[in-house]
Amino acid sequence: MATVYSKRFIAASGITAEVSETVPAGVIWILRDVDIYCNAPLGGSRFFLEGSIHQTLWSAVTNPNSINAVGWRGRQVLVSGESFYVRADTPTDVTISGYELSLP
Repeated sequence: MATVYSKRFIAASGITAEVSETVPAGVIWILRDVDIYCNAPLGGSRFFLEGSIHQTLWSAVTNPNSINAVGWRGRQVLVSGESFYVRADTPTDVTISGYELSLP
């Protein structure tokens, strides 16, 4: 059987509070893809993907009073014990995926 490295870290609908995930012992995570969707209010909306010390890895500002779908493709490496956080100021659907690799 083939080893599967791909992993969906978060799949959430309508987040408005901070959501986080922590890398378990013995692995590293590579964040590769972030997709968000929201129905932005009149003032628009903001979304943040943050690293372990709440540094901004990626952010998006959506257009006011419109339906928005935005994505990020990249690479961020997180080691065992580190976390990442997502937050949005209006209800936002979020999917984050990447790779989980075992440490030697």
